[in-house]
Amino acid sequence: MALRAGPLDELGLSRSIRILAEHTAEQGKMALDVNIADIPELSEAKEDCIFRVAQESFTNTLKHSRAHSLKAGLKPAGNAVQLQIEDDGIGFDTTKEPSVRSFGIRGMRERVASAGGTLKIDSKPGAGTTVLLVV
Repeated sequence: MALRAGPLDELGLSRSIRILAEHTAEQGKMALDVNIADIPELSEAKEDCIFRVAQESFTNTLKHSRAHSLKAGLKPAGNAVQLQIEDDGIGFDTTKEPSVRSFGIRGMRERVASAGGTLKIDSKPGAGTTVLLVV
């Protein structure tokens, strides 16, 4: 069973994330500010990590944030690649443990750790959420 995200092979990472961002904004009726650069070639594992974190972040925005606007950025950052996703939604308390049924953020953290990257999630109730990934 292949675990690689299908759009990556067809469209590449930058275009795949742009399409995810556009789809999320359209589905959630959000304004979209997108700045997706072409990035250097990465290993399949790192590309998949970035794509899956973006996918989960956009899903969480749609399901939970009640946001009116969404920002998505992907760019080279030295020898790494940086993904940043921000919304102006209701936010959440990052100091509280996620529920036992909540696998999304935990899964993102595990995926990023296995790819040798860093993940920072900044959110406060009433102040939106920012997800910053560097791989």
